[in-house]
Amino acid sequence: MKRIASHTPWSGRVRDFITELRGAATFAPRSRPRYCADACLYRLLRVFPSSASDRVRTIDLRDGTRLSYRRNRGDIQAIREVWLAPTYHPPFATNGLEVLVDLGANIGFTTVYFARRHGAKTCVAVEPDAANARLLRRNLDQNGIRAIVLEAAIGPEDGSGSFTASDESNLGHLNADGDGVPVSIVSMPTVFARLNGRRIDMLKIDIEGGEGDLFAGDTNWLEGVDAIMMELHSAVTAVAPIVSRIESHGLRHIPGNSIRLGATDAFVR
Repeated sequence: MKRIASHTPWSGRVRDFITELRGAATFAPRSRPRYCADACLYRLLRVFPSSASDRVRTIDLRDGTRLSYRRNRGDIQAIREVWLAPTYHPPFATNGLEVLVDLGANIGFTTVYFARRHGAKTCVAVEPDAANARLLRRNLDQNGIRAIVLEAAIGPEDGSGSFTASDESNLGHLNADGDGVPVSIVSMPTVFARLNGRRIDMLKIDIEGGEGDLFAGDTNWLEGVDAIMMELHSAVTAVAPIVSRIESHGLRHIPGNSIRLGATDAFVR
């Protein structure tokens, strides 16, 4: 699969920057200067990508949440998307949210978000990139979140595949050409097996277009899912068949653009 890059209009970039600066109040006072500096660095890295670094930085939110990330556009962008304009804030009640499964968990921000802000107690994080998975575990540990981490990609069947990483940590994806790093692939039935038959209260999906293959296979596992928050990548996969397949299992579609600007699509029973 070839990933098609998306380009945010200038108006969107200005909006995002304002969101970031206003969001500085979300962080503990000692973390605000570092966060604001990295919000600026995010723009600089577009022009000078060689300035990126794997060195880990850590900032604290006012509620005590601790976030570790790298000087990488993908990591810095995730701070804004998850914690400031929360892209994954469900447009429905999450009372009693017990089980979270995070597909494309990246460095763990969404897993931490659902655990800290929505009370998820049993978490499964699926992430194929080894470097991301190391930071994912760190973010879970330093926030006291016990989770099952599956260092693998999600797919319609168990097996193996080829993963192409990106300079931006959140843009890696499976490819069919075999020109990448070998990774394990796990299916949703395998994920359910790790939950000992429990239902999934919240399924978060951001797998860079891989949702096309995931929902083209057997989807009977959707009968055990009560809600989904998913980023749909219309540039690389057809969205309508995915929505139709999910709806056929009794989940109602709530388009992201009907919730708020920048929100992910949601599905709920």
